[in-house]
Amino acid sequence: MTPMNLELRSFFGFTGRIGRLEYFVKGILVNLPVGLVFSATFLFHTNQALIIVLGIVGIILLIATIASSISLVVRRINDLGLPHWTFILVFIPFVNFLFTLYLLLAPGVPAAQSETYEDLTDDEIQNDSPQDPAIQ
Repeated sequence: MTPMNLELRSFFGFTGRIGRLEYFVKGILVNLPVGLVFSATFLFHTNQALIIVLGIVGIILLIATIASSISLVVRRINDLGLPHWTFILVFIPFVNFLFTLYLLLAPGVPAAQSETYEDLTDDEIQNDSPQDPAIQ
């Protein structure tokens, strides 16, 4: 298991793959700030100036969250070896819930068996491909 990359740019990349745990943890980390900001608007509902500032900050964070969430889903789809068009499923009500559960629970496929491994480096493909027992 490789350590999780929590650099800011790792939340916005569209190439490569991420596993179930990384998808789950980064999904929480991405959505937490938006939830906190919008919750704070209800907490400070009497201060109009603060609500306006929090609303603007919340909208900016929401746009960044949407971009990052799309990135996470695309990279998880890559890890599962699904075609990229399956991303459309996140926009269909009720199906998006089931698809998200699938993304969270389904194990990824080895890179050599994936249809979408063109974004990987040769080392990643070689390290993930099954070895012939006769060679070992």
